[in-house]
Amino acid sequence: MDDMTMSAGMDTSAWMDVALQRAEESLRKGEVPVGCLFVYNNEAIATGNNTVNETCNATRHAEINCIDQVLRFCREKQLDHETVFQDLDVIVTVEPCIMCVSALLQLCVRSIVYGCANDRFGGCRSVLEIPSLYEPKTTIQGDVKADEAMKLLKDFYKGSNPNAPESKVNKKGRKAKETVVLTENQKTSRMASYARSHILAGSSPRSRTSAGNRRRPRTCPGPAVELGQEEKIKGRII
Repeated sequence: MDDMTMSAGMDTSAWMDVALQRAEESLRKGEVPVGCLFVYNNEAIATGNNTVNETCNATRHAEINCIDQVLRFCREKQLDHETVFQDLDVIVTVEPCIMCVSALLQLCVRSIVYGCANDRFGGCRSVLEIPSLYEPKTTIQGDVKADEAMKLLKDFYKGSNPNAPESKVNKKGRKAKETVVLTENQKTSRMASYARSHILAGSSPRSRTSAGNRRRPRTCPGPAVELGQEEKIKGRII
């Protein structure tokens, strides 16, 4: 992570620029474009992005991947991970989801700085205010380069996620449409075959009825017929 080390004078905005670069990498890989940094002693000891599609694991968010990296860092450096997390600042391009915020607060990180709000899953305040459940000492700041972070999300959702499950509504609608088309084709084929067989037999399909199963004449509502006109109408029909 030497290339990620920054001077003490570097501000939050500069850290967010680095996180946005990671988010752009995610976008190119077909992942939800979220970039994350865990900064300890002015060094990014963990950098991550979503790997949900790559791993087919819905929990592999950028923050969770960074947590795993910090734990490895502490083992390698023989540091107490609880102490490290308490002196650690989280920089992430999108408001962490409910799962990730809960994990970060339980680890007692020093601060969480995020870019744009997460209106679907945000756990800082957008959907559920998880910090109110823990009463942590963690400071939380949002809306840092939010426009840049939101643009990456919009670019992602303009395309299609090949690993996303197909919409059940669209799937059912398409199947229903295919079934209707198939049924109409079958009806047409059967009617043609039925008519052809009766024509070859020399009779009309409508006129063939068995003696014990004669069809009743159809009746439909119409204008009243005056007495004396009924015979005239029958005579014209005959």
